[in-house]
Amino acid sequence: MAVDETRGGGGAPGGDDGAATTEAAYRRADERGDADGAFNLGVRLAQRGDLEGAEAAYRRADERGHAAGAANLGVLLAQRGDPEGSEAACRRADERGHAAGAFNLGVLLAQRGDLEGSEAAYRRADERGHAAVT
Repeated sequence: MAVDETRGGGGAPGGDDGAATTEAAYRRADERGDADGAFNLGVRLAQRGDLEGAEAAYRRADERGHAAGAANLGVLLAQRGDPEGSEAACRRADERGHAAGAFNLGVLLAQRGDLEGSEAAYRRADERGHAAVT
């Protein structure tokens, strides 16, 4: 399954002060209800190994309609042993037009034997330019 980090990361290279400042900015944006802020915070927390914090941030991003937030939530839930939650999050990402969300949904559907649904999801991922499919 693929994680989206396209807008995550940031911070000053080689220094924790820059990273802390960036994370604080993402937290402030998230607290203001900004979906990108929640998503970026989730990426930072996941990179740091704070999976509970990342899950909560991705959930907030997803609730605010953020497609990549839903996709990353789906990956995290799959890693944490919640296939139903993962599938639901990947479906939301796919419905919002996210290529990795469609691809991840295809993986999940294939794992449970839904080859027709999996193929359809992979086709949507391909149509959206997902690198693993093209």
